[in-house]
Amino acid sequence: MFSMSWGSGSRRRPAGPVANVMTLVGGIALVVFMGVSIGPALSAAQGHGTRGYFVAQAESCGRHGCTWSGKFRLPDGQVTRGGVNFDGGYSGMHVGSVVPALDTGAFSGVFPRHGSDDWITDLAAGFFGIGVIGRTIWAWAKRRRGAFGGPAGSEYPSADAAGSGGASSPAPMVTP
Repeated sequence: MFSMSWGSGSRRRPAGPVANVMTLVGGIALVVFMGVSIGPALSAAQGHGTRGYFVAQAESCGRHGCTWSGKFRLPDGQVTRGGVNFDGGYSGMHVGSVVPALDTGAFSGVFPRHGSDDWITDLAAGFFGIGVIGRTIWAWAKRRRGAFGGPAGSEYPSADAAGSGGASSPAPMVTP
């Protein structure tokens, strides 16, 4: 799942507990991301927020597509936020484009006025994070339960298995 390169091309995985902690932290980060971003995205999907315009200033592209950053201004021309991303697609956008937008209080972006389905991605990320957290906790519990080879609470062998001489089988006799 996780791998780290330690030079000279060798790849080593972190030890079990380290990998589990890293996985748990990743799951928690996804849930926090969902908690912070789903509210503004749902507001935009419902058409709520401050109406204004997104003014495109720069496009940046990476492995996951391209995003536009710019500023948000009100209908009277007053700029209320700078350095925001446009969380939606708009065909034909170029530097200087003015696009109707909604500011719903999202941390880093504004949304198209016609709404957005970004909340679906946020919700999926949150459910995935919850699944990662649950899987990690389940693995820890399973490992802890199996530490002594029996079910939880049976850390000591039973009286019959310990050779107490019960009705199970006689102990072999050793003669000198």
